[in-house]
Amino acid sequence: RLGFIAEEMAQVDPLLAFYEEDGATPRGVNYIQLTAPIVGSIQELAARVSMLEQEVKELKARMQ
Repeated sequence: RLGFIAEEMAQVDPLLAFYEEDGATPRGVNYIQLTAPIVGSIQELAARVSMLEQEVKELKARMQ
């Protein structure tokens, strides 16, 4: 079974988990709240990949 660990998600951001009735014990992951952070992370990674691709292109051009 795949998924995130509620306790770990709660440490990252309490809004990423839902809790037992005591309000303190993480019970599960609030996957809906993950959408925006995941999209943001993907955008950051895409920008980093583009930058690295450009660096590789420039290095290859220097070697010729």
